[in-house]
Amino acid sequence: MMVMPAVDWITMSEPVPRDPLSQGHIWPMVQPILEELHGLGLHQREVSWRGYHGISCEGISYMQSGDWIYSDVPGDRAEDVFGAWIEAGKPTKITRLDLCVTVSGPEVGSWWGAAALAQAHHPADHIKRSISSVGDPEAAYTVYVGSPASDYRLTVYRKDLESPHEDWPSPSWRYEMRVRKPHSDEMARKLARLPAGESNAAILSYLADKLFERGIHVPWQDVPGPDIAVERRRRSTSIDRSLAWIEQSVAPSARRLLDAGHTQELLKALGIAASPIVARHVLLALKALGHTLADR
Repeated sequence: MMVMPAVDWITMSEPVPRDPLSQGHIWPMVQPILEELHGLGLHQREVSWRGYHGISCEGISYMQSGDWIYSDVPGDRAEDVFGAWIEAGKPTKITRLDLCVTVSGPEVGSWWGAAALAQAHHPADHIKRSISSVGDPEAAYTVYVGSPASDYRLTVYRKDLESPHEDWPSPSWRYEMRVRKPHSDEMARKLARLPAGESNAAILSYLADKLFERGIHVPWQDVPGPDIAVERRRRSTSIDRSLAWIEQSVAPSARRLLDAGHTQELLKALGIAASPIVARHVLLALKALGHTLADR
């Protein structure tokens, strides 16, 4: 069984610096990611929310009001920013922190998820909480434990069904906990003080405890330690993202240019026209990739 704990969302805030030449602490942590995404051809857009104005790309936002700076970083990028926040000396407030555990592997039968959902809908009398569900119990089914306004809100769902494009093993159960301020900042600082191995165990423990308080059992407590492989969620690298962008955006356009006879213009645009040998290999690769895509 594979168990993957992770930081899945981080929201940071800080006062606007008094020094007009200062960038503050949040921008240096978010800027490299936004620039990388922009370099991959992903569109940045202007956003406004509750008096804040700024930019957003792929769910990552950086916004400013008259007095405060605010940033949301979801998904695998949250791990990067959380690490940068620790390296920078934890300089900002964390107003939201989402922790998650994804459980995958052939041992993870659907009964684990079914048991969790059954317990959620049939809690012990002394447990009080808000429970709602969305979807087909036989398919992509999600259970929310806690109201949207709760300081701690828990979610249980099938990650492989919710995100089929991410190639999760089947079945993969995702357990998430959204932590709001002031508990989010406290929890972030507790995690920041731990070595990497211990922070993994802490995330597993935090989620297990909160779910248990609400009558939901977690699968990683049923399996002996040696049979559990705990890994930090793999983050896609800039090379992975660049190759994905080339496959999705560049290759189809390159094939159309080649088919229309604009070979030299394409090579010039790629900046490799001066090297015939490299140009030949690039052309062959683009042709092969273009035909591969066309055959799909």
